Amino acid sequence: MIPALNRALTYLGGVPKNILSDNMRQVVTKASRYEPLFTDLMEHWALHYQTNLQATRIVRPKDKPSVEGTVHIAYNQIYARLRHEEFTSLNALRSRVLQLLDNANDRSMTDYGKSRRQRFMELEQELLLPLPLTDFVYKRETAAKVKKNYHVILGEDRCQYSVPHEYIGKQVKLIYDEGVVEVFLDFQRIALHQRIVGRRGVCRTVEEHMPEAHRRYRQQLGWSEEDFTSKAAALGPCTEEAVLRILNSKVFVQQSFDACLGILRLQKKYGSTRLETACGLALQVPSVSYRLINNILEHNRDKAVAAAVYHAPLLPFHDNIRGKEVYN
Repeated sequence: MIPALNRALTYLGGVPKNILSDNMRQVVTKASRYEPLFTDLMEHWALHYQTNLQATRIVRPKDKPSVEGTVHIAYNQIYARLRHEEFTSLNALRSRVLQLLDNANDRSMTDYGKSRRQRFMELEQELLLPLPLTDFVYKRETAAKVKKNYHVILGEDRCQYSVPHEYIGKQVKLIYDEGVVEVFLDFQRIALHQRIVGRRGVCRTVEEHMPEAHRRYRQQLGWSEEDFTSKAAALGPCTEEAVLRILNSKVFVQQSFDACLGILRLQKKYGSTRLETACGLALQVPSVSYRLINNILEHNRDKAVAAAVYHAPLLPFHDNIRGKEVYN
């Protein structure tokens, strides 16, 4: 609702001094003819735009007929014309709605001989207050505990964000919107991240949040994710996929480097063909690990699979072999 209200004021090009609302629960917590109570969110929104909120009168409101009539016009002029159209993205749909909205506002009204846009420009536009520099941003709030890996989980999309390691075990507050995640402890912001959108279970780690030992280990190790994926890809697609899964299995990706290194070293002992077969078997299990792949190779399970798919060559023809005609 808040983004829609923001876009409505942007379309008008200004802010009315009073905004009239229906008595719906998203806006009004307690209806009253003389002093309605609005939600905290709507109060903050009105404060941001420096406007006043009013609610329609209860029981027999006389404020609604003109609004309902405008809604009816919007359905006829906009939504009805969309019923046979198809759109492949939300942006395309919004663009089409905006086009139809402009057409509806530019149509000449029989009673006035002018369009709604012309009457708005003549009678109302000069009375609008200027828009603020930024739109009102709806921020949500949740609580989380800092895990032992110095990350907090945003439950809405299961993504993890790092905080300074000295706050491990603390109960913190996450305040977030569509673009930013802020972490607060006792009204002090201890971390700020760009929010991960469209992907679940992804981790975002700031190096300054890591303990000194982790940072030193990372620098001394000298490996990167690309090093492992490129070496694994050279051995085969199954090996590459197994390494990728292991890299994505850890919140702190450097914690998976040893396991990836161990898998690559199995190639020296068992050969690339057997390693590729073993990785293919391991990928059939939900959780891939170095221990699993090593176990497959140690117990020769990859050889059993290779033997099962092996096709014996056909025997050469001779007099001792009877054909199917014997059994007719």
